[in-house]
Amino acid sequence: MRLSTFFSSTILTLIFPGQDLAFIVQEKVAFELPLRHVANSNIAGRTEVSLEFLNSPSSGKGPKGLGDEMVEIRFHVPGTQKSRVIGSDNGSQKSDDEEDDVSAAQVFHDTIKEKAELGQVSGDLILSFEEILVLTPRGRYDMDMSYDFLRLRGKTYDYKIIYSSISKLFLLPKDDQRVLFIVSFSHGLHLITISLMKT
Repeated sequence: MRLSTFFSSTILTLIFPGQDLAFIVQEKVAFELPLRHVANSNIAGRTEVSLEFLNSPSSGKGPKGLGDEMVEIRFHVPGTQKSRVIGSDNGSQKSDDEEDDVSAAQVFHDTIKEKAELGQVSGDLILSFEEILVLTPRGRYDMDMSYDFLRLRGKTYDYKIIYSSISKLFLLPKDDQRVLFIVSFSHGLHLITISLMKT
């Protein structure tokens, strides 16, 4: 897959060689992003795709020894592409093998999810919860817990959380019937707040 964008007189092309995302400028590789480090991909608007990266585990050198680390990058991916639809659904008025317009951002997002294997749960599944009410980030998510990470899967967003990136867990009373389960991360101000019923 190739996506091209024009910046004044320079053409930036994105290609997917193997499991990487390569940025090509004037037919030379400017830099590459290894997709194995992508923790999440989201469509943040109609034409914006966000990639979130896994944090590398600390090496015991302390925070000063780690250096800078990229945690997120956003791409503006305008336009649409033709997507071929093979066959027709029951009740669909379209004939077989028609083409639909799909946003280029959606195609880019789907390609990232496929190449980075974000939709797949790798590892042994220990426990799974369905339709958990999460206050931050807002929505209902399915939660899959494995030995190394936990995955929140929602209708729009998916999150993969490595257990080693969790710094603190809080269980706070909200009212007589509910408690808040708060997950705090060692990197930045990210929090996950889950509302749970008391039993």
